Amino acid sequence: MSLIKNKGPFCFPPLRFATVEEGLYRSAYPTLRNLRYLRRLRLRTILAMVPKDPTADLSEFCKAEGIQLLHQPGRQENGRTSRPLSVSFIASIISIIIDPGQLPCLLFCLDGIQFTGVVIMCLRKLQHWHINAIFS
Repeated sequence: MSLIKNKGPFCFPPLRFATVEEGLYRSAYPTLRNLRYLRRLRLRTILAMVPKDPTADLSEFCKAEGIQLLHQPGRQENGRTSRPLSVSFIASIISIIIDPGQLPCLLFCLDGIQFTGVVIMCLRKLQHWHINAIFS
């Protein structure tokens, strides 16, 4: 694929990449250097919680790989949330990541902490995790 320029043996996960559970991953915004790694995950869905439309590179990669790219705009100003996340926003994200037809799925926001962390914390709460485990 022409987008993936690094032909060497190395692939690099996105910043703050982690496996949440089987078939569900989280990270910061993937870059060109991360696409080889993402290809290995055989993703079905990538869920972008970012203020602006995903980059052309990411969109082209998803199209070429047959990955559904969903954009749920996260509201941010100067790196900070301009208002609290709404229940409907969280519910829409959770409904996607618990759908087996969407897995494997990568969920990301700009930095991989703010929106992504809150969504995963809400998922853990729905899974009846203890509050201390949710925060850690």
